[in-house]
Amino acid sequence: ARALGIPLRPPAAARLLLHPHRTRALDVAVAGGRALVHMGGSGFDALIMRGAQPSLKRIARWLAYVPPALKHLRAPEFHYRVTVDGTTEETRARMVLVANGSFVLDPWFRVGEGIRHDDGVLDVCIFTPPNFWGMITLVLWFLAGRVERSRHLRHLRGREIRIDAAPPAPVELDGDYAGTTPIELRVHPAAVQVIVPAEAGEALRRRNRPVADA
Repeated sequence: ARALGIPLRPPAAARLLLHPHRTRALDVAVAGGRALVHMGGSGFDALIMRGAQPSLKRIARWLAYVPPALKHLRAPEFHYRVTVDGTTEETRARMVLVANGSFVLDPWFRVGEGIRHDDGVLDVCIFTPPNFWGMITLVLWFLAGRVERSRHLRHLRGREIRIDAAPPAPVELDGDYAGTTPIELRVHPAAVQVIVPAEAGEALRRRNRPVADA
């Protein structure tokens, strides 16, 4: 809802049906028998999701993720094999995100550049800070809203993604802990129709337009 300009409170969101609105066709990724609409991943993010207390999440919302995030800042790297549309590369990384949406928690905290819900591909963001201080600099780039400038980010795009790790690494899908690797994801372009405010939809369209078209 935050990404599409939809009001967060259900009554306000429902009133969109009575006010000017437009319909957007959004991509959906599928992992096994589960749909992924925004973002999933393996590594640091999944450790956070696994460690967040459900009772605290209901009370404190996103603040519930702070204690496990601090706890796992020194978590070791994972040895990954990431396959994107048949091309495989091996790397040591703290986290591999598969993004259909562009940010975590707030639009300011982007995970990469040019990520959209409606471009027919999934974005794979591989974060490779080699040590604790590298992790700190990566967090600072996140907080500055410029993570794409970090030299510890590798950005790939594709329709079919597979993530393996040795030993198996934790996985999360749309904020829920979902076991361990391996995981396979495939994008289904324009799989769902969503009603959004007319003015928000136009603003998002302009913001997401490729530079060459501007």
